[in-house]
Amino acid sequence: MRYRACGASILLTLTLLLLTRCGGGRGPATGAHFFFSIRSPAVTVTQGGQATLTLSIERVGNFTAPVQLSVVGLPEGLEVNFSSNPVLPNQTRVVLTFRATLQTSIGTHTVTVRAQGGSIQREAQIQLTVGSAAPDFNIQLSLSSIGVVQGGSASLQVLLTRIGDFQDTVSLSLEGAPLGISAEFTPATLSGQQSISTLTLRASASAATGTFTLTVVATAGTIQRTAQLNLTIAVAPDFTLTLSSSDITLTPGSQTTLTVMLTRIGGFAQPVVLSLTGQPAGISASFNPSTLSGNQNSATLTLQVDASASPGVSTLTVHGSGGGLTRSVSLTLRITETPDFSLSVEPASLVVQQGGSVSATVHITRIGGFNETIALSLQGAPTGITASFSPSSLAPGQNSATLSIQVAAQTTPGIYTLTVTGAASLRRTVRLTLEVRIPPDFLIALNPSSVGVAQGGTATVRVAISAVGGFNERVSLSATNLPPGVNASFNPAAIQPGEESQLTLQVDTQVPHGSYTLTVQGTSGNLSHSAQLNLQVLVSFQYTIQSIFTQRCAVLGCHDSRARIADLDLSPGSAYAHLVNVPSVQDPNWIRVVPNNPVRSLLYRKVSEDNPPVGSRMPLGGRLTDEQILLIRLWIEQGAQNN
Repeated sequence: MRYRACGASILLTLTLLLLTRCGGGRGPATGAHFFFSIRSPAVTVTQGGQATLTLSIERVGNFTAPVQLSVVGLPEGLEVNFSSNPVLPNQTRVVLTFRATLQTSIGTHTVTVRAQGGSIQREAQIQLTVGSAAPDFNIQLSLSSIGVVQGGSASLQVLLTRIGDFQDTVSLSLEGAPLGISAEFTPATLSGQQSISTLTLRASASAATGTFTLTVVATAGTIQRTAQLNLTIAVAPDFTLTLSSSDITLTPGSQTTLTVMLTRIGGFAQPVVLSLTGQPAGISASFNPSTLSGNQNSATLTLQVDASASPGVSTLTVHGSGGGLTRSVSLTLRITETPDFSLSVEPASLVVQQGGSVSATVHITRIGGFNETIALSLQGAPTGITASFSPSSLAPGQNSATLSIQVAAQTTPGIYTLTVTGAASLRRTVRLTLEVRIPPDFLIALNPSSVGVAQGGTATVRVAISAVGGFNERVSLSATNLPPGVNASFNPAAIQPGEESQLTLQVDTQVPHGSYTLTVQGTSGNLSHSAQLNLQVLVSFQYTIQSIFTQRCAVLGCHDSRARIADLDLSPGSAYAHLVNVPSVQDPNWIRVVPNNPVRSLLYRKVSEDNPPVGSRMPLGGRLTDEQILLIRLWIEQGAQNN
């Protein structure tokens, strides 16, 4: 492209305007110089994007000077870059790159590209258009790494950059947080023109220490952007205090020294001031040093006891204060005038069952530097109780022993007061209460223990359970040794101490009369006890005696309900009323049946004797069998009941 002297019109070639810098009043450049051209004078770049142009350098007349390129008139937020600058003699083309930030103003701008080679300057104007970027967003964190201590919190900002005309609401969340870390965004969503949220991280006191990579996630519809955050969790700065001894014994006029040890935690490096509280009158204390600087971790505590100090036990407290923290440790101070010791037993009251064993711990408290061996013994144990100590003697440094007590099964139950004795140059004792109990058991009782039941009848017996030695379990009941035809049932079938069950015995009509011994059994776990029940099966008037009368006496024309010879009706339903305690019409001095007295009963005499006191032997058709006679005799002896 050629150009004329200043003031002349400028010829545009390829729509490029070239401005040639001229010397005042001189004609066109002659000799060595260069031409500068741009392939296209217009370019468009979007916010956040880039665009390129190609610049051409044409050297004339052996022009060899480097050509320095620059751009003026750039809008804010726009950056340029030349592929080569300055342009060397062997280079004819240079690529110019425009880069627009998201904040570059939208619109058309005129910028000037200058080429300076030696004293020659060339210029070209470009129409630069900055277009709007596609709607989008990205996020940044104000900090890429953050630290928090256990029990503490830390905050940073989440910065949202909206691209183009993006106005959607963006939701924030955190991923990858370890256990014990909670996160809170304020606000949790960014809408409209909001672009900053504060992220607060809180660590629990038990949060694991270490470095973790967390991810802040921003989501709007289908668009998601993330930012990484390195979180370091450290132990909270702290400290603890310990003493070389937590229990000391002094006498009046003496002194002792202790070491106060400071343990620094989590990089704690603050000075710690030491102090003591709780000391009684006559006790003075000093620390050396009284303040532990950042690199000091121990001090000496000196305690001085005045000669007038009173004996007793005090709890002193060593305090350490520093860095806004206060920590303490307790110290027991015992002041005694003379060396001594005391005994205690734990527990002081024991309970044991006959045949069992039990143990307790004997403690020795040494006072005033008492350092003798103490022999242990037990007094007051009754017959059947033996005791042993382990160890049997407590040497200096030993302050407890185990007392083992064995109780024989025959030991009399009761409460015994025993005495534990510790003997050295001094003798001390302590009381111990021992209660010997009967092992948990139960007793079973029947009321009545003997019962009579007629054939075909029933009887009931009350079964009671009583506790022995604190027994309180359920006992299952059963009956054994039942003769054939006798059934037993319990209601209820299992009872506890203090309760009763009803035993019902059902006797069949065919059960032979006589005496039977039944066993009522009570069972609970591995315990089992029984009681004997005497069952007397009585001769039944209805099923046995009446049957004899019906077959042999209440026959037609004799002692039936029609004939009623001698006014005696022995038919079913009438016989009993005509017999028991009824005088004979033949001789009123004789009673037909006298309960419990067969000899005085005319009925028995007339069926058993050939020459009865009144009349003749009955029945007339032939005597009864010996068994039938015996049954009538037994029925009368058993009370002649209408059973």
